[in-house]
Amino acid sequence: MYESHITLDSYGISIERFKEICRIAKVKSLWIENDSGSDYLVQPMSKCFYQDTFAGTFIKVQRTKNLFESYGLKVIRVKIEEIIRPNEARKDEQEILYREFHSKFHVPLDSKEKFLYIVGSYGAHTATNSLKSPDYFFVTTRDEKLHSDLVKELETVGFKRTNSIKEYVVYDSNPQIDTKWAKPEGCYECPLKPITLN
Repeated sequence: MYESHITLDSYGISIERFKEICRIAKVKSLWIENDSGSDYLVQPMSKCFYQDTFAGTFIKVQRTKNLFESYGLKVIRVKIEEIIRPNEARKDEQEILYREFHSKFHVPLDSKEKFLYIVGSYGAHTATNSLKSPDYFFVTTRDEKLHSDLVKELETVGFKRTNSIKEYVVYDSNPQIDTKWAKPEGCYECPLKPITLN
């Protein structure tokens, strides 16, 4: 299975107009904010799943991109990820660019600073989807063990995880958007701070 994300420049786009165009395109709309891994703090983004080959998925994603542009929207990134479920092996031989590990947590408002401090101490990144409840945060890393350790600590101190997913990024038209990820040669994880694990 593949998942696509098409990210748009937010300048001049209202949330309602973006949602309507996504409805026409038959893709899910996300309004990502507070992305600690990017200088783009607001990212209108589409999401869609495909039970297809990479080649078939790429064609469909390009059609959606073209539709967005026909409405005058500026596409700044197209990303395709192969979704791997727990205990599932890769079936595709498409080259992996990098891996990402995501978990979604419920974060009460009075615990937000604590949550962000713990995530930041691991060098991981957070973001929210303003079309959903503000009490939920996404946590992303590019190293599986680091992600596992971080999730374990967050759960130990009482934060409730609602979902986790592992993805292999096989196409990324503009990885430079992730300006807050350092880029050491040959490294999947890019910590912002020294990592200290007990």
